[in-house]
Amino acid sequence: MTSAQSPTIGNFIFNNSQNGNTLLWRNALIMLVLCGVCVILQNVDDRLLHGANVWMKPSKFYFSIAVHMMTLSWAIMLLPDVQRRSKSVEVAAGLFIAASWFEMAYMTYRAALGEASHFNVASPFAAAMYNAMAAAATLMTGITAYLGIKIWRSAPRRILGEATGIGLILSAVLTTIVGFYLGGQGGHWIGGDMTDATGTGFFGWSTTGGDLRVSHFIAFHAAQILPLAGFSNKREVVYFAAVAIVVLTVLTFIQAISGVPLFRG
Repeated sequence: MTSAQSPTIGNFIFNNSQNGNTLLWRNALIMLVLCGVCVILQNVDDRLLHGANVWMKPSKFYFSIAVHMMTLSWAIMLLPDVQRRSKSVEVAAGLFIAASWFEMAYMTYRAALGEASHFNVASPFAAAMYNAMAAAATLMTGITAYLGIKIWRSAPRRILGEATGIGLILSAVLTTIVGFYLGGQGGHWIGGDMTDATGTGFFGWSTTGGDLRVSHFIAFHAAQILPLAGFSNKREVVYFAAVAIVVLTVLTFIQAISGVPLFRG
């Protein structure tokens, strides 16, 4: 890639993302603002949950979902105009947004109470909401896969469209598999200290035992990694990246369930 090409690619990714789906783009911006609010709250509210500030988790999820919304908006822009403006794409985007806000509203509510949102089955209400969150997350990955298939089949920029479609599909499938296993456990830690206090910096991944969040993170971000590989305009680079993501997801998953940390403290 030459330096002369970089601005064009940068503009294509960042400046035009808002043209794919306005609803996704605007909601992503609101999520980023709320991420900032949660970061501020971390500095004025010193309550801890599992060794981390109660507002740490919402801040990371607001940011992560915002990035995913922007990715989907940008990906939709690759579709032909007729498909991009179709009812099915609009409904898919609307459902994704609704599921995202449900997740974040409940997560923020629990953070305000200083309680866990995930793995919290301490009451019938908490158990029901935890199951509802699982359903919402499944809907979000299902929509991601649906849009990935549409883009893979229809995007006019052949290699970039193919890479983006595969990235969304891989992200959805791998995240769902890891997520269902993770959701069936009592927590994401396997062995070691059951706290983020001894985890790795921002991510909080365990340094004393296995942590399923590592493989979940790699799986989820296939949605961004594969499109970036697509800008190489080389199919072999795209498929190498796809295989690498699958292998890394599997290896870090096996490592986690074996109780081995990715980084030792």
